[in-house]
Amino acid sequence: MPNISKTDSSEFHDTPSKKFELYLYGNVLINSEVKKIAILSTLPKWLEVLNAPGMLRVRGELAHEVKEELAKFSRLVVVTGDDFLEWRKQSYEDVLLIDSEYIFLFNEDHIPIMKQVDFKKVFFEIQNFDIDIFQYSWFQQYQNFRLASKSLSSTNSNHLISIKLSKETLRLLLRWDRRWVISLTCIYKKKLY
Repeated sequence: MPNISKTDSSEFHDTPSKKFELYLYGNVLINSEVKKIAILSTLPKWLEVLNAPGMLRVRGELAHEVKEELAKFSRLVVVTGDDFLEWRKQSYEDVLLIDSEYIFLFNEDHIPIMKQVDFKKVFFEIQNFDIDIFQYSWFQQYQNFRLASKSLSSTNSNHLISIKLSKETLRLLLRWDRRWVISLTCIYKKKLY
């Protein structure tokens, strides 16, 4: 049975509620030096690009070390441990406490390649077109799926490929490539997440 430690999330739960447009959230397991280095090198870059507050739940052997290293980021609440055996249930409970229209789901092994000014343009279009989910990272193996999405796009945008997902569009997408339609590397409308 896994070792479950009671969360020290009182700082997060006691934070006064303030409505944000975008909020970074992550629930990561840090149990190796490689993962520790990854999170400490990527998270600051994402915080800069997004220019948004965030909450990060860190689990694993090196959680407390990571929390200490990230204490310098005033707009980031770092919580160690968890209350549930499943990270998905813990994430669901955490996100319920976030007062934001959009949630950026942080993955420690993804590095931003755009500047803050470019992200602001993309995020403006996400809001303007009322996008429910925006995948911000594409692996090479998703190339066919991305092309299929582009062929079905209904949005006149410089930054987004947007489709209205229905049984019909899903059927057409899956003809091109059988990939997951929703990825972890996304910005979600909170009500969808």
